[in-house]
Amino acid sequence: MPHNLYNIRRRVSVQDNLDPIVVGIDIGLTFTGVAFSTMDMESPNVIDHWPPHTKKVSKKVPTQLCYRAGHRGITHWGFSCPQGNLAPGMRVLDRFKLYLDENFLEDTFRNSPDNKVGAHEDVKTWYLDFLTEIYEYTASYICKILQLSHWESKTVKFTFSVPTTWDDSVIQLFGELVRKAGFGKHRRHSVVIDLSEAEAAAVYTIKSLNHHRIVSIWDDRESDHEVSIERPQLQKGDVILVCDSGGGTTDISILQVRSIESFNDRDDNTEEIAELRRLDSVDYYPSSSADKQNCRPRPCSVPQAVGSVQIDEAFRREALKRFSLIRKDEIQNISTLQVSEAMSKGAHFQSIKGHFGTRVVRDWKEFRVPVPGLPDEYNNADSQIRDGRMVFEMKYMRELFDTQVQRIFSAIDEQLRHFEKLNPSSHVSYFVLSGGLGSSKYVQDCILNRYGHPDSGRHILISDQPQLAVCKGLVIDQVHRLRYQESIVSTRCCRSSYGILFHEPVESRNSDLSWKIPLSINPIDGSKYAVDQIFWLIRRGEPVNRNKPVCQRFYRMVDIRKPETHWRDIIAVSKMRADHLPTNLHDGDVERIFQIVSELDRKLLTEGQNGVERKTKWVGWKAKEYWKMTLEVRVYIEMASLRFEIWCAGKRIGLLHPGNGIPQSYELGEEDWDNPTQVQGLILDD
Repeated sequence: MPHNLYNIRRRVSVQDNLDPIVVGIDIGLTFTGVAFSTMDMESPNVIDHWPPHTKKVSKKVPTQLCYRAGHRGITHWGFSCPQGNLAPGMRVLDRFKLYLDENFLEDTFRNSPDNKVGAHEDVKTWYLDFLTEIYEYTASYICKILQLSHWESKTVKFTFSVPTTWDDSVIQLFGELVRKAGFGKHRRHSVVIDLSEAEAAAVYTIKSLNHHRIVSIWDDRESDHEVSIERPQLQKGDVILVCDSGGGTTDISILQVRSIESFNDRDDNTEEIAELRRLDSVDYYPSSSADKQNCRPRPCSVPQAVGSVQIDEAFRREALKRFSLIRKDEIQNISTLQVSEAMSKGAHFQSIKGHFGTRVVRDWKEFRVPVPGLPDEYNNADSQIRDGRMVFEMKYMRELFDTQVQRIFSAIDEQLRHFEKLNPSSHVSYFVLSGGLGSSKYVQDCILNRYGHPDSGRHILISDQPQLAVCKGLVIDQVHRLRYQESIVSTRCCRSSYGILFHEPVESRNSDLSWKIPLSINPIDGSKYAVDQIFWLIRRGEPVNRNKPVCQRFYRMVDIRKPETHWRDIIAVSKMRADHLPTNLHDGDVERIFQIVSELDRKLLTEGQNGVERKTKWVGWKAKEYWKMTLEVRVYIEMASLRFEIWCAGKRIGLLHPGNGIPQSYELGEEDWDNPTQVQGLILDD
């Protein structure tokens, strides 16, 4: 038994004390990582044995599937997928992660439709098949390690990360596929899609500072840095730049330490945790005159198509180019397309790429990659093949890396310029590198040499396990929330503004009403109201606390003789700048999208109930009696959805959509708007 598994079993109780179990899944472009923890574990553990090599330590599993013509479903997945020349009718699918975004899929192959990997429906099938395998193996692995006999009866919370590039519709689709694959299918199991990959990496950084080291340049020799014995000590106000460079994308995020909070665990041990707030991806601004006219937002932080896969792809193209220099009769028995791809993904090239920048390969002048299908005695000067191996100068590997490094520099510099423009009195205190490409010694040295000068005031942090930062960060955040009911990343923002329609007394207005705004006489109090006014609950680009709902008090009048117990309140959305939002439904770029259906229990309509007050209003010579119902509108912001609720007298009476919340892309059709403007409506509570 591996030593780390023995330690897991020793640290936890075998049965009831295991609840709940948190499982974090990071579906990567090239590899997928899974971490898990119980409330009793000191830190998350990762699944480090994958089929078919269950005795070999592998921290991640390849995100790949193998299909065969005429065979229903997959034939292999992960490490078991064949490499090199495939048998007739076989196909290995990998690197399909970003294609779940249909727009990205279409844009990628717009100019080369013949090379398209498949239709969007195919991508969804690949996702479902891969997620199903991940679920089944994860469940069996955790049951074995934690000695569980009844998996379905345990409380299990699955948490997933998503790319920052995905909009809410793609995240919603991803969530549907996750649940179809089996995650959350049991009564005590649930699924959370609550953090982006960059946020999860930041959480891991904050909670695992003892597993990060500060690096600094100690002499002028190229590609050398020393590990400082100093460990980072975060303080309130520190600004952290996280560079999460993985297989396919590089995401630059900037966060600030909002506070250092002390928490007491179940054993009354005190733990100090930094609470973060996002400083990027919250300010959306127009980038062109067309955007200004249409009020289209553009995020400040856009993940770049930079990663280790781009190095593999450039190498594959070079190998394919060299094959074109060989006479066809010499290589008629091999598929150059398959072989060049196998070379780029093979263990030999990947090992050299992983060690590039280290002392292991520093003195190499060249490297050789075996060509599958060629005999060892084969030589070809034009294609630079010797003894069945394709030969490359070491400077070529440097060129491959430098192309990606320069693009990382550009992304970081752009983000820093924008940050410094908005925060002229602040500066970035720490650089954190995570992800697959971020674990490269060469990339780390390049970042250090460019941004880690002693006079810059910045510290460069390197994680002990940068490739596992996301899946571990997912678990850390959920465990923290279960223990202390708060998230480490405390704020988030929306791409749009969301408000609720209400009625405003005409006499309370200080300016003339627009002729566009409809007016209504309330039959209960006889007063004139401007209807279709909008109270903006969430403003685009402004940080919202994830740990607490956005709350706003209103009241509603209910006739005592003929009480109305069912009604609908309307949610509006706008993409306009937060300082240019319209005040009513008929002015500016705003539209109705949701309706909250409320149902009032008649038992609440009694004197003495909290928030229920009996009122009398004289209309002419006639007295009108009514209930003044104090209502609270609550909005919960999540990764892929918003949840709107209405509360009265301590009870929830209205919910926009039960279950998984409301996707921000959810819209109602025209048939839902056939009712005229309501005579009764919400009134802002002073």
